[in-house]
Amino acid sequence: MSKKVAFGTKPTPSAPPASLDDLVRSRSEVAQQEPAANEATAEGTRRLSLDLQISLHTKVKMHCVQNGLLMADYVRGLIIQDLAKK
Repeated sequence: MSKKVAFGTKPTPSAPPASLDDLVRSRSEVAQQEPAANEATAEGTRRLSLDLQISLHTKVKMHCVQNGLLMADYVRGLIIQDLAKK
């Protein structure tokens, strides 16, 4: 008995940018969409790991998905907001 696997068609590569200026412009648009990554590299970062109850993790994850946020950005924002109060 042999297993048969069907593969779809080979994806076609996207057209390369017309010029280097177009490539740089497209990369700068991506960089503007990811401000948290740019802010973190200016100062350096440290990793924080924490344990959450499954139900709390699910609520946070759902909130982030519904609002188009990364969980790390959301938690980072909460920490910044809390520390700004003090």
